[in-house]
Amino acid sequence: MGRILRFFILGVLTLALTLGFAPLANSQLTVPTPSTGGSFLPSKVSRFGNIEVTAVRSRLTGKPLFEVASETVSNRSNPGDKIPVEVRAAQIAGTLERTVAHFSQTKEPLQVLASQLNGAFVLVANSKSRQFQLATVTDLDAYYYGQSQADVAAQWQQSLQQALAEEVRLTSPTVLLEYLFNALKLVLVIASVSFLFWLFQRSLHRQWKTLKAQQKARDREAQAELNEAKTSDLQADSIDRLRSQFLVTVQGFLNLKRRLRIYSSLRWLLFWMQVLLWYFGTFIVISQVPYLMGYRDWLWGTPIQILLIWFATGLSIRISHGLIDRFSQNWANSAFLSQALGDSQRRLLRSATIKTAADGLVTFLLSATGIIGALNVLGIPTGSVLAGGAILGLAISFGSQSLVKDLVNGCLILAEDQFAVGDVVRLNSFQGLVENLNLRVTQLRSPEGELITVPNSSIVAVENLTRSWSRVDFSIEVAYEADLKKALAVLQQVAQQLYEDPAWQPKIPEPPEVLGVDNLSHTGMLLRVWIKTVPLEQWRVGREFRYRVRLAFEERNVPIGKPQLVASTGDESKGHGAVPTNSHHH
Repeated sequence: MGRILRFFILGVLTLALTLGFAPLANSQLTVPTPSTGGSFLPSKVSRFGNIEVTAVRSRLTGKPLFEVASETVSNRSNPGDKIPVEVRAAQIAGTLERTVAHFSQTKEPLQVLASQLNGAFVLVANSKSRQFQLATVTDLDAYYYGQSQADVAAQWQQSLQQALAEEVRLTSPTVLLEYLFNALKLVLVIASVSFLFWLFQRSLHRQWKTLKAQQKARDREAQAELNEAKTSDLQADSIDRLRSQFLVTVQGFLNLKRRLRIYSSLRWLLFWMQVLLWYFGTFIVISQVPYLMGYRDWLWGTPIQILLIWFATGLSIRISHGLIDRFSQNWANSAFLSQALGDSQRRLLRSATIKTAADGLVTFLLSATGIIGALNVLGIPTGSVLAGGAILGLAISFGSQSLVKDLVNGCLILAEDQFAVGDVVRLNSFQGLVENLNLRVTQLRSPEGELITVPNSSIVAVENLTRSWSRVDFSIEVAYEADLKKALAVLQQVAQQLYEDPAWQPKIPEPPEVLGVDNLSHTGMLLRVWIKTVPLEQWRVGREFRYRVRLAFEERNVPIGKPQLVASTGDESKGHGAVPTNSHHH
């Protein structure tokens, strides 16, 4: 019922907007042609040199009966003694309406006659009580048709005789009730079919809600993992586990999102089937019911064009999102990117980030195109709207230069692949997992669970800790009394054993490097080791390596460096010097 209610409200708003803009578009916003002399031609009025022509339409059925001509009016706000052609056509239509009403009440036979009055041909309809002067054939009418006044009067007489007789028949109570009964049956059929569509749509909505519940459950699991990370004392471990969980969540989210998109597309198609069903059903009902037939041509004009633009825009957005989804999936799985971007996790994060940005950009561009098309249909000059929008945008840009910088820097981040959603980065003084990345801001999740929002324009330097590969930068100080060659040999042995361990070898793509003595200080000799790892594994490998080095140094009696302190006896005058001692840090 909610969907039907929304559709009803949307239909009413569309109808109201169309009715509101139609007169404005027809009378005020029509672009003048060079031959108009600055005047605005009303809708359905044509100008041919010194004459203007429009059709006389039946107010009951909306059908054109014949065309009348009048002298060109250069200024409609002050026509003087001239009668604009649309005014003449409206006067004739009003007379025809009164004539039909009279003969429908009196049940007299209607006959249209052509007679001459003061040298002009006049079409009349006579009854017992009065005579109706329907229309007068003028010289301009004969000039426009290229015939004599008598021939034009004969054509109008034949057209009016058929049209007015049909209108008198349609306005009789018996025929009117018959048409209303047929329209009611059609409405019931439409409502029944629409109800079946609603039942099917409701079933799809339930399945869609089930998938949304699964998505929320996965979000809760990710949040539970995040809360666990908050209590961790090791910052690197928190980021590592958070990113690993995030990768699993992203993979499942993309698959779930595709299923949600399928159900959403089916619901969207059912919605439009209901729209088309009610629209064309309404058109058929209006075409069969007297007094509503006049709206048939209008209903087949502006409203259907707006609906088609709306449908085409929505369909284009959905097709574009599907193509972007398929392209990003193929792009992430291509053999070329396997060499260019590295591991599959990196390609997944890269494609997901670009896909999100591309979806938003395509939605904006297609929506803007649809709005411009709707404005054209309503007769609003889009050039003026775009020019005003450009001026407004320029004025806003002066007050929001940082926003422009955010967008430009966001484009550069995506184009240069500085980082993607799921990377662990350090931006300025902030470090964490990239949860969201768009053209304006970047959102990080810190190990403490804080969501940090960083405007893209404020990002000066980026440290990507998980791009392509990572490294354990291990350093340890040994005491001066330790055997330096023995200490280096122990480090080399421990590093090689870790590299050859089957449980750790997949995480270490290259043999570790023992660089040697990197520094000498009062605390000892600084030894450094580099261990190259796959992304995200530097923290796990580092913890395991430090654990093994500690056990190996204890087993081989390799002393760790200690600060050198000097103790004074307080009796320097007697020649006793300072006594050096060693002390541990506490």
